[in-house]
Amino acid sequence: MINGEETSVIVDDLFPVKDDKFLYCQVDEMSKLWVPLIEKAWAKSHSGYSNIEYGRSSECLRDLTGAPAFEYETTDPDIIEHIQYAYIENFVMTTHSDSSIDNDDKKEIAAKYGIQSDHCYALINLINYDSDEMVPTQMVQ
Repeated sequence: MINGEETSVIVDDLFPVKDDKFLYCQVDEMSKLWVPLIEKAWAKSHSGYSNIEYGRSSECLRDLTGAPAFEYETTDPDIIEHIQYAYIENFVMTTHSDSSIDNDDKKEIAAKYGIQSDHCYALINLINYDSDEMVPTQMVQ
């Protein structure tokens, strides 16, 4: 779907690479080649990779599925309720890391959890648990 219309995009099997790695979408197995293929088709529909380089996953998901897409800031006081609703309704959920993981505290936290800067992640679960302090906590996986 592009601008609300089903659209076919024909792509070849050549991808931008550097040091034998894909420049954009990273896959660890060739069986997951569908990921860079879809990315390439989306880039082509937007006249090149440079036009989607800093795009949001919500734009891509809206284009690929035709479904509505919503964005929320993590500072939104209702963010957990939004995630809970999306999880219950089985919506596709994504998030992204900031490109400004630049101070030592942020770098340490990001490294601890394996988070790369300026990267998109799928949210696959919402977990409620009690921490050691007996404070109910909610996490996303």
